[in-house]
Amino acid sequence: MMRMAWRTESGIAFCLTPVCKVIDWDTEKTMKKIVLLIVVMLFLMVGVQFYWESPMEQGEPLAYRFTFVCPSVGKGLTAGIAAADEALGTDTKRIEFENFNEEELAYAVLKAVYANVDGIIMVGRSTSDALPEAIEQAEKEEIPVILVDSDLPDSGRDCYIGADNQEAGAQAGRVLLESTEGQAHIAVVASSLSDANQKERLDGFLKVIKEAPQMKVDQVIESQSDGMRVRKIAQRMLDEYPELDAIFCTDEITSDLLGEVLAEEAYQSREIRTVCFGMSEQIYGYLQDGVYDASIVQQSFEQGYRAVEWLRQYLNGQAESGEMIHLETLVAGQDFDFENWKQRSESGETL
Repeated sequence: MMRMAWRTESGIAFCLTPVCKVIDWDTEKTMKKIVLLIVVMLFLMVGVQFYWESPMEQGEPLAYRFTFVCPSVGKGLTAGIAAADEALGTDTKRIEFENFNEEELAYAVLKAVYANVDGIIMVGRSTSDALPEAIEQAEKEEIPVILVDSDLPDSGRDCYIGADNQEAGAQAGRVLLESTEGQAHIAVVASSLSDANQKERLDGFLKVIKEAPQMKVDQVIESQSDGMRVRKIAQRMLDEYPELDAIFCTDEITSDLLGEVLAEEAYQSREIRTVCFGMSEQIYGYLQDGVYDASIVQQSFEQGYRAVEWLRQYLNGQAESGEMIHLETLVAGQDFDFENWKQRSESGETL
């Protein structure tokens, strides 16, 4: 409704209703009404201002937005991240790929940077400059990057949370050294030794078995995490090297696949001592069947949970860039309590 006013000979005319009235300045009653009207309008203005500025109407601060970019990994990492989001009030978008493609992973990181997320979590696997350059771009935009499972220490990342992979490899070496009594022809099977974590595991493994002159590594094979390739190279390896009696598998994906070949009837008669890496339904089954002697298990759930927790602390000024947080690994054998481990992992308990 429009309000109009104009001066007349007897006072001021206000159009406050569809019917315009002339207010006579000479009457005390009219003056009182005008003063009352002004007071009411002032109260209304103050009330509206208070409403918009009231903290109760501003709502809670928005949750921190994180992005988790990774190739195919075990469920532990993603479960840990989801649990942390629920407990800490954060919001982590998960972008997962079935196969490792560094260009695609780097592009996903850059998309997260352009979306101006509050932090990025990723697995530190790299075979080229693509991922390190994407991490560098995130750092330029002051977006913290945390690596889990494997590290790229020269990438400029802000934090690494995961196993001490060299020590994990040394654990595997000690287990195989004991089970073979220091005498073995060994094959090492990895998905890719360009991955820093698997290279570090192999370095730790070799450091231990060099103490025993009769422990010889005859083959080092890369599977590229491809099921058909794992089967093909495993069969050829076993057929061409009849003296082979020990295997060290450096990653969980290959460990899931390799047991299927070793369990075949053609190779069951050969006593091949095998130490693998990681834990899953398949790996647990191979441990129970005696196909695998042991597996080195890391705390994947806690890696995911603590990654989200660290980012939140960092953004709140409670953590510093450059941290490296190592989590313990354990040796799982045939008596490993898988159901208890699974329950504890899903609840976030440490091993």
